[in-house]
Amino acid sequence: MQNIFALPKNASERIIELLKESGKNQPELADILPVSVSTISRWFSGDTKHISKDKRELIANIMKFDLGYIETGRSNRSQLDLAHDAINRAEENTSDYIASGLHQDDPVKLLELAESLIRTARLAFEKKRT
Repeated sequence: MQNIFALPKNASERIIELLKESGKNQPELADILPVSVSTISRWFSGDTKHISKDKRELIANIMKFDLGYIETGRSNRSQLDLAHDAINRAEENTSDYIASGLHQDDPVKLLELAESLIRTARLAFEKKRT
């Protein structure tokens, strides 16, 4: 099992973490972003460890991610805005999952959801500290 408390160390890791926390599956992300499902799969699996700066900027713009956080690990946005965004993402992910009814038949998916919520809370906490 991965260490869910480990912080992303570089810009590529931070943007991948944000994509994972977006609540969208890989095909949905491929529909939104100018990349293939196989590219996203390689990012998520760790097979591709670097995403170019141009691609990171484009993804941040499309997904409305905080580019300052992606590039530096710090944000120019207020702590209140960052915490609010993290809470909204967690609520959306939880609501979508519960509405799907999958949690009743898939304890692994429920564990993944819990880990995602912990990562979201951890990132919000780290952003607040910087």
